[in-house]
Amino acid sequence: MDVFVRKIRVLGDVVALRIEDEEGRKTVRVLLEDYLKQPFQADQQLNAEQQEQLQEMSDYCAGYRRCLHKLSVRDYSEREMKQALREIKQLSAAQRQRIMDSLKRSGYLNDENVAVSQLYSDQNKLLGKRKTLYNLTGRGVDRQIAQQLIDEVDNGDELERGKQRAMKIWNRKDGKPYRQKMQNLRRQLMADGYEDIDGIISQLDLTMDEEAETDNLSRDMEKAVRKYAKKHDGAQLRRQVIQYLLARGYSYEMIQQAYVKEGEDYEDQ
Repeated sequence: MDVFVRKIRVLGDVVALRIEDEEGRKTVRVLLEDYLKQPFQADQQLNAEQQEQLQEMSDYCAGYRRCLHKLSVRDYSEREMKQALREIKQLSAAQRQRIMDSLKRSGYLNDENVAVSQLYSDQNKLLGKRKTLYNLTGRGVDRQIAQQLIDEVDNGDELERGKQRAMKIWNRKDGKPYRQKMQNLRRQLMADGYEDIDGIISQLDLTMDEEAETDNLSRDMEKAVRKYAKKHDGAQLRRQVIQYLLARGYSYEMIQQAYVKEGEDYEDQ
C-alpha cells in the first residue's frame, strides 16, 4: 500500500503528520523528540519499515500522553503507573519502561511526593497515622519512605485530629445504647488509624444522655417483645427480652429499672 506524508505541523512537544493512503487521510501524532530522531518530509512516501517506525512512534506518543492525562487528574505512585501502563496493550515492554523513566526524570513520578500528598489528604479526612501508612504501602510506596514521613507527624496534632474524628462519630444519631456507641467509637477510631484511643476518649466529655438512653431502651424493649412474643410468654419471654437488651449493650440495672416501670405490661402480651 502506498503511504505518503502530506503535511507536518509542530504543536508544542508533539508533531502532527497528515498521512494519506488508499483508504484516505488521517492524522498521526508523535513526540517531537522522536520526530527529530526520525524526521519525515512533506510528500515523502513511506516504505514498510518507515510505516512500522511511525506506528511505533505514534503508539508511544499516545501512551505517554495518556499517562500525562492520568497524572493531571491525581498523583500516581510508581507501582500504580506500572499497572496503568500494563493496561495499554499496544505498548511494548521497552516502551512502557521508557515512559516510566521519562516520567521519573521529569519529576511527574515521585513516591516521596505521593507520600506527602497522601498524608495531607488523610489528615484532612481526620484519619490517623496508621491509616496513612496502610494507604501508602497499599499504593506501593516504599515502607521506609512512608514510615519516615509518619514518624515526623506531631503527636499533639494527631491527638487533636483524633478528638475531632471521635466527636464526629459520637454525634451520629444512630439510636444505639451508650455502651454500644462507645464500643463502636473505639472500633471506628482503630479502623481510622489512631493508636492512642484511650488518650483521645479520655479528653472528651462523652457522658451518657440518660434521657436518650431510656428512650432507646424503651424502643428496643418494645421491639424485642414484638419479636419474641410470637413464640414465648411469661418468664421465658422476659428472659429472651433481657438477653436481647444485654446484647444490645444496655446494663442489667437499666433493664431491671425499665421492667419495674413497664415489665408487667410486657409480660402479659
